[in-house]
Amino acid sequence: MVKIFSGRKISCRIKRKSLWLAVAVVFLSCNGMLSAKKGGQIPDWPENEDGKRLRVNGPLLEYGKGDDFTPVVLRGVNIGDLYHFKKFRIGPPDYAYIADTMNANCVRIAVHPNLWKAEKTEVFDYLAQNVRNALDAGLFVIVDYHTIGFPNGYTQELDDEVISYDSTFKLARDFWGTVSMGIRDGRVLYELWNEPVSEEFGRPAAMWKDLKPYWEKLTKIIRNNQNDCVILAGGDYWTYELRGIKDNLLQDANTAYTWHVYGNHDKNDPAMWEMRLDGLNEVRPVVVTEWGFSANPGEYEYALTQDFADKFVSGFLMGKNLHSLAWGYDPFYRPSMLSDENYAQFSGYGQYVVGYLRSSNQVRP
Repeated sequence: MVKIFSGRKISCRIKRKSLWLAVAVVFLSCNGMLSAKKGGQIPDWPENEDGKRLRVNGPLLEYGKGDDFTPVVLRGVNIGDLYHFKKFRIGPPDYAYIADTMNANCVRIAVHPNLWKAEKTEVFDYLAQNVRNALDAGLFVIVDYHTIGFPNGYTQELDDEVISYDSTFKLARDFWGTVSMGIRDGRVLYELWNEPVSEEFGRPAAMWKDLKPYWEKLTKIIRNNQNDCVILAGGDYWTYELRGIKDNLLQDANTAYTWHVYGNHDKNDPAMWEMRLDGLNEVRPVVVTEWGFSANPGEYEYALTQDFADKFVSGFLMGKNLHSLAWGYDPFYRPSMLSDENYAQFSGYGQYVVGYLRSSNQVRP
């Protein structure tokens, strides 16, 4: 896929959703600015005035405080790595528009590990600013550590001068240590690791067994910082394989689980989706933090709406009351809900997502 945005040629090669963004002059000129700032204080997080928070209660996600909690279903969109887009001089989306016009109640904000490593202070400040703005607009927020690979092991390659999916576990520990101290709000959820991927795809139960100790270590960092935000943990195979989790749950009581499902997964067969889900939603909340499809026959996620979207939305998102965030309300990554870089026009796929969001009444923070 090739797009021309304001004279910048952006080429994307994607297996499923993983992007390569080969950018010419803009990123080359940025390379000299990629030294991380040292030191500095984490700013005080503004108090959540009404004190309400999200919590996990068995298979439900609830919102409230004290003895007054009500079930909530998260429905929204991914808005990408906003600091990444800032390098293209593209600002964040209009959060009020997402909440009021699109009728979403949640956004997912990504942070690429390589940008965190290179410009930690600037990345954190921009992340915190956007989290505040989204909360103020009436949106729950998922902070997504956007790596693809296995902790301290396989890393999915990304052909880009700046962005990478660095799977070094020490980097993830540093990220969550900082974010759990600096962004302390019960309306925010922490997605520990975007897409775990091993190099062996035939042993799903064993892969969860291998992943679980890493998620326990990250959870311990967050909880030791006296932060009780809802944690989201994913399984192997780009967060598509959830078998093995239901009978070996993480012990943390405020943890839910993630699932990523795209057009063309398992040939759009609901029986296969059911197998991958493995009934996990019956014991803990499952948040589909990425779902989507493409109308372009040349792309991996290509599917007719009746073959993928209609079946997945009706049978799983609505039929099983799963939480969901469509990928992606941003100009670069595919499948994209947008037809331009200015958030001004929806693609046909984007129109489908908005129609789904507008079909439900949303509980808001």
